[in-house]
Amino acid sequence: MADWEKAQSLAVRWKTLEPTSLQATAGAVLTRQPDGSILASGTSPHQSVYTIATETDLTDISGLRLEVLPNEGLPSRGPGRAPDGNFVLTEMEVLAAPKADPKQVKPVKLQTPLADFSQKGYSVAAAIDGGGSSSFGIMTATSVHGCFPRILF
Repeated sequence: MADWEKAQSLAVRWKTLEPTSLQATAGAVLTRQPDGSILASGTSPHQSVYTIATETDLTDISGLRLEVLPNEGLPSRGPGRAPDGNFVLTEMEVLAAPKADPKQVKPVKLQTPLADFSQKGYSVAAAIDGGGSSSFGIMTATSVHGCFPRILF
């Protein structure tokens, strides 16, 4: 990922998008934190679907960055809610629509995912393979490498 970041133009600027709605299934609850991050709480089911909606006036968006962060309130300081702090991302989907016609929702094809760390056998590419049977994971990243991965789509 470091090589990818170096290859990018200096004009690339990341913009944190403000969520307009946060939803989760299976008893999980998503809450926006004062620093702009989103914290999952409530029931910790084996699987949950998180839906985050946002609006932006940005154009020509060419990447999406997901950062997972430590949290003192999560098991093993997180970033996941499993007892060891792990999380697994089965599928990342992005839908987009024009502000003027929000019903014109279309899927955005994600490609060339990158991550600072992937658990062995749980490559970040699995998060966009469309199958839902494989997953991206970070087990051992925090305990062995002390990192909290950044994932680029």
